[in-house]
Amino acid sequence: MTPDQLSQAILRLYGEGRGGRTRLANELMVDHGTIMDWLSGRNKISGPAKEAISLLLELGSPSGSTMTPTELKDAISQIYGDRPGARGRLAAELNVSSPTVSNWLKGQIEIPGPAKAAISLLLKFGSQYASTMTPDELQSAVSALFVDPSNAQRQYWLARRLGVTQQTAAKWLKGKSPIGGPALVAIKLLLKKKKMGLANDRGD
Repeated sequence: MTPDQLSQAILRLYGEGRGGRTRLANELMVDHGTIMDWLSGRNKISGPAKEAISLLLELGSPSGSTMTPTELKDAISQIYGDRPGARGRLAAELNVSSPTVSNWLKGQIEIPGPAKAAISLLLKFGSQYASTMTPDELQSAVSALFVDPSNAQRQYWLARRLGVTQQTAAKWLKGKSPIGGPALVAIKLLLKKKKMGLANDRGD
């Protein structure tokens, strides 16, 4: 993906209004400077980021530009129902404190961009979306996408699909390195695509 192609992707996803680069950064779990480096050509766009952007283009961006306290309350109800502890569950998934969620709901603190994007993804994909994925969860995800492959096939498929080295994929699968950011987003979007019946047995 070239810088021009990335610029066009941002335009398609978020329109001509301001904030598209920031919204993409939030959805890919990277900082704004990373997006700027990709757009300027200073840094090459990573394989996982390319995959996640392609899937966002195909499935649609789940993020919204704003979220009011009332919208947050409705989102919590949609994600977790009316059961006790819903705020605590959201706090755990976003890796923030329960008082932080309470302050968002009271309007005392503005909900930050990354939290808005993550909540939107929770609404779209369900509460299985989180900022991290354990090795066992990653193994299960790859098995679901690749029809229960062997360990060697998991490593090969993950590397090929996300455009990383097999060494990197092996570290993720063995828990030696955490999977996050664009790679995690791409896996979650691939799982969503599979559930929608849009992917074949090899996740292509």
